[in-house]
Amino acid sequence: ASTVSSEVIVEGPLGLRVGAVLGVTQSGASAATSTQSRTGAEAGIVAEIPFLQGLHLHPELLLSQAGYQEGAATLKYSYIKIPVLLKYSHPINEKFSLAAFAGPSLGFRTEAKRELAGVSIDKTSTTKSTLIAADLGLGGEYVFSSKMNFFLNLRYSTQLNNLDTTIGAVSSIKLRQLSFLSGFLFSI
Repeated sequence: ASTVSSEVIVEGPLGLRVGAVLGVTQSGASAATSTQSRTGAEAGIVAEIPFLQGLHLHPELLLSQAGYQEGAATLKYSYIKIPVLLKYSHPINEKFSLAAFAGPSLGFRTEAKRELAGVSIDKTSTTKSTLIAADLGLGGEYVFSSKMNFFLNLRYSTQLNNLDTTIGAVSSIKLRQLSFLSGFLFSI
């Protein structure tokens, strides 16, 4: 029986890797009223800093679209998201590894609007400007060359604080997001 004795992840002299990420998100909300999910996009940059064998600090800076359908209205939110994840990577062979990651995410709202029958209403005054979320996910990574890896991740994010800041609001609204992300990491 053979074992994989080396880490699959390609790293530079200090182990630091940086890259780009692009993905599709399906988001919804936990709310008192019935809601349906909305499709959006995420894009940004990522870094990876190793600190133990197989463990990495994995911060990201993402532009993220979220929201949901409530009846005939569509609620749209855009955020600058900063997930800071702990990633564990396990090599399968010389070219492929599997990963699991978890950690907090901080989001800063850049847009909040409600669209109904072609009319858009600004919701920034009744929407929390900062989101706190917990992220959890699985992924895979493929070595293309000594300096470049390709990755695919599936991630679930759930908001921990209430989105609605309306005075007298009875129920809480929390965004949930399922993201399918792909990208490249480069050793520097």
